[in-house]
Amino acid sequence: MNDILRLWRTFCVNYESKRRSKKSNAKIKNHKLKHSRMLTCYSASFFLLAVYKLDSTVSPQRAKEMTKLTPTERLQWLLREPTFKEVHGQISKILEMYGNFLERMDQPKEKLYETFESHNK
Repeated sequence: MNDILRLWRTFCVNYESKRRSKKSNAKIKNHKLKHSRMLTCYSASFFLLAVYKLDSTVSPQRAKEMTKLTPTERLQWLLREPTFKEVHGQISKILEMYGNFLERMDQPKEKLYETFESHNK
């Protein structure tokens, strides 16, 4: 968990502060990376916390298992675990929001530039 948090603080936050730009192309790239990195870090944290709750430890094998899953696969794994049914609604919402993000980003570049430019005004 400490390594994941350190990754978030150093890699993601430093990158974002250096990439602040008024140019739409840079803003679009930053926006895409920000969402992907957040999902990567948080899904890893959720997975490891869930494993700890189930096993009272996180073995090297379970950590390796986590690295073989994509961020969305980690969240889907949580949805299959009945122990965590109290958070299934929130996990489903995260997956839905990520799907919406992917749909928004799957537009022609001109449309994305237009969208990001309209938010600058």
